[in-house]
Amino acid sequence: MGILEAIIIGIVEGITEFLPVSSTAHIVMTMKYFGIEQNAFTIMFNIVVQAAPIIAVALIFVDRLCNGIDIWLKLAVAFLPTGFAGLLIYDYLLSIFTSNITVIAMVVTGLAFIISELWYRRKGGGTTVDLDDVSYGQAVFVGFSQVLSLIPGISRSGTTIIGGIMAGMDREVAIRFSFLLALPTMSAATGYSLLREASSLNTHEVILIGVAFVAAFLSSWVVVKLLLSFIAKVTYDVFGIYLLLTAAAFVYFS
Repeated sequence: MGILEAIIIGIVEGITEFLPVSSTAHIVMTMKYFGIEQNAFTIMFNIVVQAAPIIAVALIFVDRLCNGIDIWLKLAVAFLPTGFAGLLIYDYLLSIFTSNITVIAMVVTGLAFIISELWYRRKGGGTTVDLDDVSYGQAVFVGFSQVLSLIPGISRSGTTIIGGIMAGMDREVAIRFSFLLALPTMSAATGYSLLREASSLNTHEVILIGVAFVAAFLSSWVVVKLLLSFIAKVTYDVFGIYLLLTAAAFVYFS
């Protein structure tokens, strides 16, 4: 991997992290396009670079995060299932991190979006229309939904948004809660990965992570600012169809 490839991968991460289309899948596909083999470094690279958009979200939502401890408690409750599951099966997840698994996961996520959108329309929308009204029960439900995103290629934002909708949240509330839940989730994943692998990095690899991190931060800042309201208005079957078509294209061109 060169500097230019790292920058492009960082931009891809920044654009796709908060869209429910699996940033991991898009990074894997981008790396495969560049002929970059999956190994311990690229897996850690992927995890660490995913922390950059989280910093962007924290800065964008800083007023909301500083407005009382209640939201932090709900995020903590929602994070716990993924935190425990991640510790238990981290090594196994690394062993199944392949492009084939990623494509299958994209198809599953795409179908889940189409089904959940049909369910949401039939139900007539969500009853929780304000972030402050999210209950601890809803937070726990979203947290268990997020566990599915530990599988490579399953969209973290996708599973948490679907979980929020299934728990009775309005689209925009589900999206905002999903964005905020990324803070503890990706911070923990990045910290754990660095603790395990940082000592094995060489100077070139540190530089690659650094430039990709900056590129991901800048692109995600723009995306979150522009798309927060847009995503809330778009029906999720659109993302489902996109994932199915992207997975098909990936298989075809492979």
